[in-house]
Amino acid sequence: MEIIKQEKKQNDQQKFKFKIVHQSTKSKARVGIISTPHGNILTPAFVAVGTTGTIKALDNKIVEEIGIQLMFANTYHLLIQPGTQTIKNAGGIHKFIGRNRPIITDSGGFQIFSLAYGSVAQELKSKGQKNHPHIIKFTQIRVSCMSNKETCSPYQNR
Repeated sequence: MEIIKQEKKQNDQQKFKFKIVHQSTKSKARVGIISTPHGNILTPAFVAVGTTGTIKALDNKIVEEIGIQLMFANTYHLLIQPGTQTIKNAGGIHKFIGRNRPIITDSGGFQIFSLAYGSVAQELKSKGQKNHPHIIKFTQIRVSCMSNKETCSPYQNR
């Protein structure tokens, strides 16, 4: 079983490639292509932010028409709402969002620490107060700042 997992991992990694198309002779700047199973990304690239899996005010058809090659989604916000089970039931993030192009996510770590002090606006104004920590020491349980319910981290099964 472990050999099958390793082979699948190697096959998945081979689907991702980066090719330098041009490199500046005056600087280290370069133009490249990132190849992924969901399409190519020409670099440097504009990355649209779809925090909760949607780019505000744009539907997927418009996003595709204007040529946004890469979208960013925030792991923490997706964990809180709609939740990992909803995304899993939909068949993964691409099917949940209805996007066939590349998507990247972050760890969500910044939000876990920063939102322990209240809203982002409060934090930016240095007015947030640490009401309840989002991290319970020695566990991977997180308390949602939006719904105040406990959720299990997707990392605990690694």
